[in-house]
Amino acid sequence: MANIIEKFLDSAAFIKENYSATAHLCAIKGKRWSYIAGNSAADISGSLSFRVPLDKQWGIVVYHINKYPVSQKNEIVKIFDALI
Repeated sequence: MANIIEKFLDSAAFIKENYSATAHLCAIKGKRWSYIAGNSAADISGSLSFRVPLDKQWGIVVYHINKYPVSQKNEIVKIFDALI
């Protein structure tokens, strides 16, 4: 688990710097997504979120992504595909 968190934090820092987007790593348990790691909650106030399941166990919640066209959203999502 530590390895996925380290990889996630690197990816989250990259999208924060390059896209001004905030991301949280979540453990998926049925319908519930539980926060594991990511930027502070102050970075997400009033923002719509976009859920990206990576597999049955892990997912990413990205904030401030709705301002981008679909092509850039796809670029951001691909950055996290390498985590699993």
